[in-house]
Amino acid sequence: MRKLILGAPLYGYGWEQNGKMNVITEKQFYKMFKRSEYHHKNGVTKLIKPQKHGYTYLSIGDSKTEKEFLSLVRKFKLKGLAIWRLGFEK
Repeated sequence: MRKLILGAPLYGYGWEQNGKMNVITEKQFYKMFKRSEYHHKNGVTKLIKPQKHGYTYLSIGDSKTEKEFLSLVRKFKLKGLAIWRLGFEK
């Protein structure tokens, strides 16, 4: 019997109001924003006041997201989880 492996990135994208997209690592994200400036729920992080930072929306995979992915692996009895982060592609 074959089983699926869930593949998930651990980085995010920030979209500026002008439509430009930037890749943001977890480390960069937490340096850029204070905890009071974002809301994290179900693996998605949104800025509370995006206009203040020039972003309309921001989503980032982080260590909390990794735990949520692992719970999906257990729930659906998948073979495993494959994750990758920026900087490990070389």
